[in-house]
Amino acid sequence: MELEFYTPSSIVARASIQEVVIPGVKGELGVLPGHTELITELGEGRLVYRDTSGKEHTYQVRGGYAEITHKSVIVLAEEIFAS
Repeated sequence: MELEFYTPSSIVARASIQEVVIPGVKGELGVLPGHTELITELGEGRLVYRDTSGKEHTYQVRGGYAEITHKSVIVLAEEIFAS
């Protein structure tokens, strides 16, 4: 599964991942390969993903949207900071 996340001014990261947890406006949303397709609004909180080697990465996210497909997650955030 592929993850890409962006702010209005930059590409923050691109990675092949096993899973990701994103902060939705109504709570956290866990995403694994094959997830149902959807678009969701982001809240404020931690975005955590595990890459294909098993290493966990954490970012703080504020506002924006995420598009989830069976094979990818694209995060368009107002702000993203590495934690």
